[in-house]
Amino acid sequence: MRDLFAGGMDVADRNYDYIVTYPYAAAYNALGNSLRAQGKVTEAEAAYQKALTYVPDYRFAHYNLGKLYYQMGRSDDSEQSYRKATYNYDRHIEPNVYNPFSYGGLGYILQSQGRWDLALAYYRSALDYRADDLFAQNNLAETLRLRTLATQPPPTIEEEKRWLPEAEPGSRHRELPYRSVVRVVTPLALGTSYTVGTVVKRESDRVWILTTRSAITQLIPTGSEDTDYINDSIEVEFFSDPPVGQVRLRREAEVWRYAELREDLDLAVLVIDDAPPDVQPIAISATAAEYREERSPEYIILGHQEAPWSFTRSKIDQVISPTTDWPIPGSLVIVNEDIGSRNLGSPMIGRIGGSGDRDQILGLVFPPSDDGGHTYVHPAPAIRAELFRWGLLALTD
Repeated sequence: MRDLFAGGMDVADRNYDYIVTYPYAAAYNALGNSLRAQGKVTEAEAAYQKALTYVPDYRFAHYNLGKLYYQMGRSDDSEQSYRKATYNYDRHIEPNVYNPFSYGGLGYILQSQGRWDLALAYYRSALDYRADDLFAQNNLAETLRLRTLATQPPPTIEEEKRWLPEAEPGSRHRELPYRSVVRVVTPLALGTSYTVGTVVKRESDRVWILTTRSAITQLIPTGSEDTDYINDSIEVEFFSDPPVGQVRLRREAEVWRYAELREDLDLAVLVIDDAPPDVQPIAISATAAEYREERSPEYIILGHQEAPWSFTRSKIDQVISPTTDWPIPGSLVIVNEDIGSRNLGSPMIGRIGGSGDRDQILGLVFPPSDDGGHTYVHPAPAIRAELFRWGLLALTD
């Protein structure tokens, strides 16, 4: 522990004052977070400002004010608060400490203003300090995309067709139904979320895409009654491998149906009306995936942890007992440390029962993930039953 009096009495006095006032600043900052979660933005702003009266350079209060102001549409105030949060404000106790989330927040403000290059610089600074900052990663990718679209038109359907990789004979990798597995792009308060969906039904050019409710919503904690808000600006990308300097074509998606927050299955269905003609639905298995304590078969998780898409092999480790409250009873637990937040909504693909050589959906990745190398998966029979109840699938599908 640093000597309180190191550097002389002037420094000691500042350190002492900081130690005494810090708990008050932290308490008002926490109060501001609670009020903001309840939608009480005016009261939240007052609480953050009160925190700053105790510690004027308290970086967390500046950061939270930046978020609050952005949500209130006060982008100039948001930018100033984020800039203050990026400085080394906790220098009395924590020298050389930077807040990478503030860099990411400032980058998002600049991105929304069309200041692409400066936004990219701040996102890269955020990633320098925290390489696993998912929002900074996603926002950086979105900014590069927006910068590209600022100088050239979006791709055409004909260009998209030319960007499809050729199948490699005998390669299980290229035989996988990548075109049926889409990237779901959802704007959130802190930036862009990338998750996964799977086409499960098609009628003419209209397709229905299975994903999770968590992929299309933003959870707002409000004490005993948490609320999630459904986003109405969702887009999807179908699999393709565009050349350097090009972006994928995106299509607007409509939320068709979703489970309520406290329902057991974390499911949602999107619909789009202009699906590419080659995209076909993947059947949802009526049979549960096989689980054996010894020599459990491998299954494939399709997602997009890598560019352009990715697949990961996994094995079922256990099935949650019906008597267990959480995770959701009946869910499968697979062992794989490579499955993370970007694979939320990914299908678990396999060939079992009477499917022969036909890929089927055996499960769907849902939160929580990255839990000690384990990922949770809704089993296919439970998903089928829910989609039947919603009227999307018939018993014969």
